Amino acid sequence: MDRLRLDAERNPAPALGAAAATLPVPRRDALGCFLRHLARGERIAERVAHRQAALAPDAPAARFLASQARQEAMHAAVFDAAAAALRVPADAIDDAPYAAYEARLAAALDRGDFVASVVGTQVVLEALGDALLARLDRGLAAHGAGFVRLRRRIRAQEAAHHAFGRALLDRLVATGGATDAAVGAHERAYRQCALALLTAAEPMLRHFALTPATIAADLDARLAGAPAP
Repeated sequence: MDRLRLDAERNPAPALGAAAATLPVPRRDALGCFLRHLARGERIAERVAHRQAALAPDAPAARFLASQARQEAMHAAVFDAAAAALRVPADAIDDAPYAAYEARLAAALDRGDFVASVVGTQVVLEALGDALLARLDRGLAAHGAGFVRLRRRIRAQEAAHHAFGRALLDRLVATGGATDAAVGAHERAYRQCALALLTAAEPMLRHFALTPATIAADLDARLAGAPAP
């Protein structure tokens, strides 16, 4: 059992539930929705990584993707438990853009387009997740929310998933398994899908003095290879 699992078993829900009692209801609901958005993205990444493992170009990549699927499941469980502690139900967020994003990835996997699935998941979705996690992490740190080790571990794993995707695509381009043009086209398409996720999250973001444009700029910086804050 890895350290992330041990941390998750120390469930942040009780502490968050106690803290929720001191939060104004709109703030509590916004934080819970933030966590539900994160969890929904993690569930997509979990299911896609599980399917990607069967299409991976080699055994090491397949092992990494199987491990990623397990890690994403744990991340989602942590975020969902925390949101539930804040008394925010799973249906509090607009699921339609997430369903559309996942359907696009599922269609790529159905046709065996491994490259498109990597761009959509490990590159774009992971970059978006890290952009949101970074904003959440700063807010939690500013309020002394704790769970430092757990927060750092989740962000480190998300960064590793993104780095894996970038490195794998570079290798596939170098060996003729993909082209820069195809990778770029997929990235532009999935970025547009990611913007739809941000539009759905706009009411929640406003509570934290954020806008979809702010997070989109964070996303674009990561897609351009800028170091994550």
